[in-house]
Amino acid sequence: MLLGVMFATGARAYDSVPGDLLYPLKRAAEATVLRLAVSDAELARREMTAARQRATEAATLAGAEGPDRDRLITQALDDMARTTRSALGRVKPRGDKPDKEVGRFAREQRTMVEPLLQKLDQENRDKATKYLTYIDTFSTPVQ
Repeated sequence: MLLGVMFATGARAYDSVPGDLLYPLKRAAEATVLRLAVSDAELARREMTAARQRATEAATLAGAEGPDRDRLITQALDDMARTTRSALGRVKPRGDKPDKEVGRFAREQRTMVEPLLQKLDQENRDKATKYLTYIDTFSTPVQ
């Protein structure tokens, strides 16, 4: 019974967004996973996963209503940008070829964030646009 409750709580926490009761649990679990990385490359991959989560949360929040909506979106976008910069700062270039995983990450983030622009207030639209400009420097053409 207890195991079932723990599993259900974990599943609900995983789907939580800023403002939800279980969101701090989600972020604590994520921080633990980040700390367990054994190399910079592994940490970069895990941080890219976390940045994808923040983009998903921002998209979920952009489709929601509520008095704290814009503030929560700001939080998600700020965390996404901070995590992305940390992840991409850890990536070691391989000669003159761009890293394929980073290029894929940048394209996926653009696909997630760009459609949000029309749903955001001006402050968050500016943040998202600045983020897109930043990740475009890491984007590689689809091959």
